[in-house]
Amino acid sequence: MSEISRGNGTGMLVAALVGAAIGAGVALILAPQSGQDSREWIARRTRGIGDRVGMAFEQSKDAVSNGVINL
Repeated sequence: MSEISRGNGTGMLVAALVGAAIGAGVALILAPQSGQDSREWIARRTRGIGDRVGMAFEQSKDAVSNGVINL
């Protein structure tokens, strides 16, 4: 049985992060905007992703401390 099918969210989180990075790279290559606009967009996206990763980490930490996740 794979790690994801057993309810381990780590694989899903990694896949989401890799997908976001690939999507951001493609968007940068295809974007018809100025460098300044691109840098502002990257800064906004990075903050948003950082916030989501931080929330996921906190939720995971809480779940582990409450004994919800059995390792």
